Amino acid sequence: VGLLIALLICKMGFNLISKTLSRSAATVLHQEEAADFLAVVQRIHGVITVDDLCAREHGHYVIIEMTISVNPKLSVWEGHEVSKKIKQQLMKQYHHVTNVFIHVNPYDAGYPYKQQADLEASELPSVLH
Repeated sequence: VGLLIALLICKMGFNLISKTLSRSAATVLHQEEAADFLAVVQRIHGVITVDDLCAREHGHYVIIEMTISVNPKLSVWEGHEVSKKIKQQLMKQYHHVTNVFIHVNPYDAGYPYKQQADLEASELPSVLH
């Protein structure tokens, strides 16, 4: 009887561990659900493009990780200010968003558009208001 109980306990432990490993702790939101976040970020002054946006659901809360591009003539401090505005806006507008991680990169249009991007970038102010 003791051996049978030990086998049942081992089986239940194995099932519990396999269910825990098969279920992801964070569920990635689909692009349609994350489109609202993308629209908010694109309206922020200083953001040229949103290169990547990944929103993960942790229970009732959402954590957003994104990569944005800003004017290459901005200083590091100005790029940081843009990211702070994004984080504040998302967390104010969506109460279920608990944290926002933002990677700021300088915008690089690349060849063959490099010359046109330089002309457009020279028209943009380097200091944000």
